[in-house]
Amino acid sequence: MEQDQPWSRLSSWEERLRDRITGPLVCWLPRWLKPTHLTLGRAGLAAVAIGLSLAGDLLTLQATLLLLAAASDSLDGTLARLRRQTSRLGGLLDGVVDWVVGVWMAWLVFWGGLLSYWVAVWLAAAQGVTMATDSLRRRRLRRPAASWPPWQHTTLARLQGVGVILGCFLLLVGVDRQAPGLQCAGRLLVCGGLALSLVQAGWGLALLARRRVRLDDAGSGRL
Repeated sequence: MEQDQPWSRLSSWEERLRDRITGPLVCWLPRWLKPTHLTLGRAGLAAVAIGLSLAGDLLTLQATLLLLAAASDSLDGTLARLRRQTSRLGGLLDGVVDWVVGVWMAWLVFWGGLLSYWVAVWLAAAQGVTMATDSLRRRRLRRPAASWPPWQHTTLARLQGVGVILGCFLLLVGVDRQAPGLQCAGRLLVCGGLALSLVQAGWGLALLARRRVRLDDAGSGRL
């Protein structure tokens, strides 16, 4: 079987590690609580943060709510796996909430002029390439779309997301609290997340090219 990423084993190990860390916590949750309820709770945190942003107030609180929504991402997944309540709808809803949190936090940063718009352009381009190459490989490997969401499929993707979201958080809090050190740390984290995103995109293109060469070689051998 073709290995999609060289770090696929690391991703499985990372998922088991997160389950061990958050498992004892979710075991205390009531039985009636579903993973979708946690995802909707994360969506509620994001909605409150967006409402505060539209009101133009409490920048630190906005950033904190968005960070909590992002940090609690692993709870619903762990609960779904432990109670065997995974579903296509839950996976898609979780991915949508992840995107809303990340995009809105980035919007606050770039709209506020805290980073160059070119950083946003490169981030969006790299994410688009990664999603496109992942989708093409899923089709060729005949994998169901819901089993491997393109926005959260490897440990590297998680590290990239953590870097960007945490960096945006530090930038927003640093501006609100007038702390240049936090702003500098935030810029470094966002740039690190951008570098990881470019690595993902480049590796995805390399895998597609290698797959294409193998198909061409196989076709030439049949002639």
